[in-house]
Amino acid sequence: MRELAIDDSGGALLRAAVEPPAAAAPPRGAVRPDRAARRTRPRTLDEEALYACYRRLEKPLYNVLWRWLWQAQDCQDLIHDAFLRIWDRRARVDADRLDALVWTTALNLARNRLRWRALWRTGEPDPAAAAEDDPLAEAQRDADQRRLRRALDALPRAAREVLLLSEYGGLGQAEIAAVLGIPVGTVGSRRHHALARLRAALEDADD
Repeated sequence: MRELAIDDSGGALLRAAVEPPAAAAPPRGAVRPDRAARRTRPRTLDEEALYACYRRLEKPLYNVLWRWLWQAQDCQDLIHDAFLRIWDRRARVDADRLDALVWTTALNLARNRLRWRALWRTGEPDPAAAAEDDPLAEAQRDADQRRLRRALDALPRAAREVLLLSEYGGLGQAEIAAVLGIPVGTVGSRRHHALARLRAALEDADD
């Protein structure tokens, strides 16, 4: 193979080399190794993707964590911590699986918070709730909140997680299965039994 040279005018590189014979074409239907690598390479997490995920999940995350922790500041802290932890290990995060990872991280943090709490606190009211209701309406809302809390707390943890992600997080069964690492059929079964128990508990409270 001859060397490459540059023309006298400093222009483009002149390809004087003799090209080697072309490689044989791969069998029909075969995937080239370089293309296969590109297909399986995870998409890198960047700030734009993280902020977009935060805007998308902040409200459903709060809705779920509030009905688990019953403390507004705890909910806000855990959401913040979950995103910070994911950003700290962004080099190993697949951006295409970011939503499921955020849910899993936030739920793990909530489990830890409950484990280390010495006492349950009633906590602050949901900041999304109206603040200018009359006293009777406010008293009724507080009573309803206490009934719901007792009913949710009485559920087994596994069933409560599925119910909260479904009813307050807005996740579908496949998404819940990915977050909790369980089969889709198990999600449906746990949700069904959790709803039945919750309904029975609330009806008993009305009697």
